[in-house]
Amino acid sequence: MTLSALLDSSPADHTAIILPDQDLRISYGQLRQQVQDLAEALASIGIGHGDRVGMALPNGLPTIVSFLAASVAGTAAPLNPGYKEDEFRFYLEDTNAKVLLLPPDGLDEARRAAGAVPIVTVRMDESGTVSLEGVTGRKPVSTPAVDDVALILHTSGSTGRPKRVPLSHANLSISAQNVARSYALTSDDVSLCVMPLFHVHGLVASTLATLASGGTVVVPGKFSPLSFWRVARDAGATWYSAVPTIHQLLLARVQKGEARPAGAEKLRFIRSCSASLPPQVMHDTGVRVRGAGAGGLRHDRGRAPDVVQSAAARRAEARLGGPRVPTSASPSATIRAARWRRESAARSAFTARTSSRVTRTTPTPTPRPSSTAAGSAPATRAPSTTRAT
Repeated sequence: MTLSALLDSSPADHTAIILPDQDLRISYGQLRQQVQDLAEALASIGIGHGDRVGMALPNGLPTIVSFLAASVAGTAAPLNPGYKEDEFRFYLEDTNAKVLLLPPDGLDEARRAAGAVPIVTVRMDESGTVSLEGVTGRKPVSTPAVDDVALILHTSGSTGRPKRVPLSHANLSISAQNVARSYALTSDDVSLCVMPLFHVHGLVASTLATLASGGTVVVPGKFSPLSFWRVARDAGATWYSAVPTIHQLLLARVQKGEARPAGAEKLRFIRSCSASLPPQVMHDTGVRVRGAGAGGLRHDRGRAPDVVQSAAARRAEARLGGPRVPTSASPSATIRAARWRRESAARSAFTARTSSRVTRTTPTPTPRPSSTAAGSAPATRAPSTTRAT
């Protein structure tokens, strides 16, 4: 299934996106039409299948429409609007971006880094219609294949040069459906998106999974712990997904002994991902935010637990010897976990067999002179090079 096909089964008049900053609601019918119109506009300026569309946009409807439209006309390559000039230059060159989509104002470093890459401004009018400034032409676009690359992201670069990660329509649509199925999302669910939409956490978990289930995504321009619960209350949020730091910021605003914050009444579960969630934060969030009882973990109508941590974060914590906390994981994460366990078991078995053979056939080695004896220099390792992102 392609990403645009994820939107097709929902009723045209059902609300797809809520923009609390502008007090706007966008229906599925409007979203589908805007994605098609913007894809045809991109095609009219020369974007075709395989062409990379760089974009550095803040959270909002323009980002979602641009991302989906770019995946139809070519390949979306979202970038962190907070990058510095040299970072923008690296990622634009590495993705070979054919165009760069930017908001009307700001992002001067991206503009300087663009060089020969054409910059196109993305605007949204008062009615919530997204368009490309100065682009009036339209060119029909053909439906992409499920194996076509829809999105290009990069690794963090924590162990070396950031590497491109191409994700196909099938990759993303299956992942979104797996998340929706894992948390039993329905058209009645309302996701409050607090994660950036240039990252897979915000794009797939908070947004695409909700759209795949026919639910509603609430998209503030940026996360603010001061306005979070008001937005959750006004929109009727039933779940949200965030990193542990955000959970801690929200928890800090809920005093011990006080009633849970207004806006938490409809929360069905809270999801944590992208990093290990400290057990105490998990417990306190369940008790003081969800009101789930002393354990902080309670199943609601047989669905997901009140506070759930992704399997990837749990595995990382387990490998470091940390405590194991209950989780609810998508099928894709479960498959990866099973594969990791099989590979680990295979490596352990191979090591055991090899050690056994060595023990049986290898005599006790004769001590050899130290390599650092006079006349020889100790071995040195070349320093590794890493690039911060």
